Amino acid sequence: MDSFEKLKKKKTLLVDDDGLIRDSLSMAFLSRGCSIRTVESGEKGIEVLKHEHFDIVVSDFKLPGMSGLEFFKATGASQTGSVHVLISGNVQEDELKDKENFGIDEFLEKPFTVMNLADTLAGLIENRENVLSDRG
Repeated sequence: MDSFEKLKKKKTLLVDDDGLIRDSLSMAFLSRGCSIRTVESGEKGIEVLKHEHFDIVVSDFKLPGMSGLEFFKATGASQTGSVHVLISGNVQEDELKDKENFGIDEFLEKPFTVMNLADTLAGLIENRENVLSDRG
């Protein structure tokens, strides 16, 4: 099954200050029938998450104001059950050592392809659903 097929019934939030990344990922997801909402800062992401639940939350590491790590730390408790992915083209290994403490499931290094992102997200969703079905 195509990764985008697995993502069709999932709601995705993308937090990235790069308009080109927001636009290109938005077009790629929407053209394949997937739901995606984009915002350009962690602060706006927090506001959106106060009113909506997302199955997938993807954030850039370097954002204006708060970092992606700070964003996930601030929103982790409100988005239980969501898959959290941090993306970045320039992050030091020591900055990621505590990523699990921030509720981050995966780190994806830029540049990445749309299919690479979709495959990563679909794999994380599948793993999360398998864990939940094993518990129930």
